[in-house]
This record gives sequence, structure tokens and C-alpha cells, in this order.
Amino acid sequence: MGVAMVVSIDLAAQSTHRAFALSMDALTGRYTHHLTGGPEGLEESLFTQLRVEAGVRESAPAVEGYISLGPTTLRLIGFDVFSEQNLGSRFVHAARGDEGLRLLTEPDTVLLSAVTAKRLGLRPGDTLHVVVETRPYNLKFVGYAEGGLAPDPALEGMVLGDITTAQ
Repeated sequence: MGVAMVVSIDLAAQSTHRAFALSMDALTGRYTHHLTGGPEGLEESLFTQLRVEAGVRESAPAVEGYISLGPTTLRLIGFDVFSEQNLGSRFVHAARGDEGLRLLTEPDTVLLSAVTAKRLGLRPGDTLHVVVETRPYNLKFVGYAEGGLAPDPALEGMVLGDITTAQ
């Protein structure tokens, strides 16, 4: 009985670790480092230094933060589609197609997961009246982060946009 208990606990721990690793891989692709700039952020020239001067070609800038949509708090992630192309992250997959093009060509546009949109009663074309810190903003919901694929639970609670929109 004791051996069975130890084996079951070990299997549960391994399963949890594997599920976490798969979730992280689904969201971030092959990322190995994360630079954080604090409240002031990082100088944009740092990206050029890393990518060009230091030769870290597989790098991509992102902006993360939280926004309030009524009583709901969502995680806003702004990413650079061009830099992310070869990293295999969930964000590039999410931004393919017409919706992804709209992120680049129309200001203040975002993608939501199908699960999040359904939970909030939102449809593509709706305007999101959000608050960042204490400032109000309007964002246009242009499509689903999954595109035409099945809903992705890893994207639940996230708002994806171009890095310029997130900044």
C-alpha cells in the first residue's frame, strides 16, 4: 500500500510538471531568457544591440501588462510579429491570417481567445472599453487568437495585440 501511494504521488508530480512545461511551450515557443525593465521598461535600443551587435538573432520584444474590462482583469501581451516569425511562439500562430494583418495595419486592434470572448459576451467588431492603471482606452476586437482553429485554453484571459498597441 505504501509503495502504491509513493508511486501515485510521483506520477501525479511528473504529470503536473509535464502539463506546466507544455503550457509554457505553447505560449512562449523556444524562449530561453526574459528581460524585465521594471516600471520604466527598457530602452528600445537594447533590442537592436542584442539582435545586431551581440548577434542574438532569435530574439523578440514583447510588452506585458494587465487591463481592466469592467470587473474582469485580463493580461495584455503586445508582440512583434516580424521578430517572432522563427521562434514558434503561440503569438505568431495567433496572428496569422486577416486578423493578424489587421493588428499591424489598424491601430488599437486586439485578438482574444474564443473562450475569453464567449465568457465576456464579445464578438469580433466589438469595442473594448478598458482601463490601464487609471487611464481609459478603446480597443477594437478584430478576431480570435486561434484563428480558425479550436479554442486554446492556454490563451484564456489574454488580450493579444501588436507591440505598438500594447505600449
